[in-house]
Amino acid sequence: MESVFLVRQLDLNYSITGVYDTPDTSLFSNVEAPSHCLFAHFQRWQQGQYTLITPSVPGCRGAGRWLCSEVAMPHAKFLEFLARTEGLKESEEKMDVWLGGVQSYKPRHGNIVIGPLADHSREHLLSVTFWVNPDQLSALLIGAQYHSGAEEVVMAPFGSGCGQLLPLFPNLDEPRAMVAATDIAMRQHLPAEVLGFTVTPPMFDRLCSLGADSFLGKPFFRRMKESRKNLQQQQ
Repeated sequence: MESVFLVRQLDLNYSITGVYDTPDTSLFSNVEAPSHCLFAHFQRWQQGQYTLITPSVPGCRGAGRWLCSEVAMPHAKFLEFLARTEGLKESEEKMDVWLGGVQSYKPRHGNIVIGPLADHSREHLLSVTFWVNPDQLSALLIGAQYHSGAEEVVMAPFGSGCGQLLPLFPNLDEPRAMVAATDIAMRQHLPAEVLGFTVTPPMFDRLCSLGADSFLGKPFFRRMKESRKNLQQQQ
C-alpha cells in the first residue's frame, strides 16, 4: 500500500500504523485487546501485532470516548479531571468549550483495529500515522502541502493521543493531516524523539504519489540527509 520511494527517502525507523473500522477482525492476525492506554502497544505494532478497541473493551476511558463514543465519566467530573486534576486547560469552562467543539468517532462496525498497514482492508482504513523524528516530520509537512495552493491542510490540534489518531479530523474523506502524539499523557509509551504525523486516506495517497521530481529527489532534501550522515560519522 505504501510508496516504496516515500518510505526509502524518509528512512523511517518505525512502521506506519493504520486505524481500521472493520466488521471482521479475523482479517487481522495477532489481535489483542488493550489492558490500559492503547499506546502501550506501540512496540507491539512494530512487531506486526494489532490492538482491538471495542465499546465494551476500550482499554481506557479516553479511547472509549474518542474512538467509540462511550462516555464512562459524568461530564462535570470529566471537566474537573482534565482542567483541575491534570491542568490541561485554565478552567473547567474553557475545557467545556473545547469539548463542545469536537466530536468523537462513532464506529460503523464496532471493531477499531490499530496496527500495521494491511492491503487487504483498505476499504476499512480510517487514518494512517507515521512515527517520525523532526527531519522526517519536516518532510511530511512539506509533502502534505505539495499538492495545495494557499489552503492549509495540516492541523496541530489540542487533544488526546487517541483523538489525534482519528476523530479530530473534520472529514476523513478530505486530504488532511495533523501533527500527532503531542498528548503528554501517552508520550511515556513512545521514544522521546518520536512524534506522530496522522493523515486521512486521501492525504496518504497524495504522499505516496510523491516521486523523484518532488522535493524528495531534490538538493534541499538531499543535503539535509547528507548532513545527518556526516554528523553521525563524526560522532
